[in-house]
Amino acid sequence: MAQPGLAEIERRARNLAREHMLEKYFLTSFGKPDSIYSYVQQDEKGYHFITPTGEDPPLEVQTTQDADEVLYWVICDATMRTAFDKILSDPGGPRDPAAWRDRDLEMLGRISPQWQKRRKMELDESLGNE
Repeated sequence: MAQPGLAEIERRARNLAREHMLEKYFLTSFGKPDSIYSYVQQDEKGYHFITPTGEDPPLEVQTTQDADEVLYWVICDATMRTAFDKILSDPGGPRDPAAWRDRDLEMLGRISPQWQKRRKMELDESLGNE
């Protein structure tokens, strides 16, 4: 079975973002970079989720053949950026990383409890909270 093209992945991501009130300007771009945020490209090796640093080479490149996996990466990026923005835009709100993490996981859980569980495990591992 052929991989869905970037247009299909983008359509699915935009629908999820709209349904779950994620900030659309934090959504990954598809095809080529158009901002300082992450973007997705596709070639014969699969999908490439690229996080730029403003320098060459990019900070991180994740590659997969799985359309659902790249969609997960795109949505996690959007929930993280949206959570961070909401925390910072609340003048009286908390500023600690736990508040951002909780907001991120809350938003992701509304989209997919499985994705929330996976993301929590990834964050715990990266933050040393195992």
